[in-house]
Amino acid sequence: DEYDRDAFERELKRGNEYLEYYKKIQARGKLASVREGNYVGSVAPFGFDRIKKPYPDNKRHYWTLTEKKEEADVVRAIFEWYCNDGLTASNICRRLEKMGIKTKSGKPKWEPFWVYKILGNVHYIGKVRWNWRKVIKIIEDQEIKKLRPKAKVDEYLIFDGKHDGIISEELFNRARE
Repeated sequence: DEYDRDAFERELKRGNEYLEYYKKIQARGKLASVREGNYVGSVAPFGFDRIKKPYPDNKRHYWTLTEKKEEADVVRAIFEWYCNDGLTASNICRRLEKMGIKTKSGKPKWEPFWVYKILGNVHYIGKVRWNWRKVIKIIEDQEIKKLRPKAKVDEYLIFDGKHDGIISEELFNRARE
């Protein structure tokens, strides 16, 4: 009946409001964690492993990155080849394929896109970033679509991470130039 329908709609609205409130709390918590230097991503970048460490109180834990020796050496080589030897991303890909080195996903074929992604990733100098790929919802053809465009350099936040960098900040800045 009409009363049941009104009560049902009010409950749905209250549930939706609570969900939005909960999402905001979660986002604030993630931002606070990144500000502390924790890694909040689910997959570690090439050259790192994602590990769980306890806080000093041993009641909570945080995620951070630790160097994965074999992959970290490849990252160092990529930066050296690009900055010091003047190799292009395509040449670096061919060299990595000849050496039999696989990508993070285990594929033997490297793409220049992956090399550029490594060269621009601030995690390699011991930093963490926030809002680099913010989710934006748009309505297209009467459907809600979620996009994750890359933010411009000034639009995302960078904090000092709790992990050690693989390369020097000077080499990283030379690669970005």
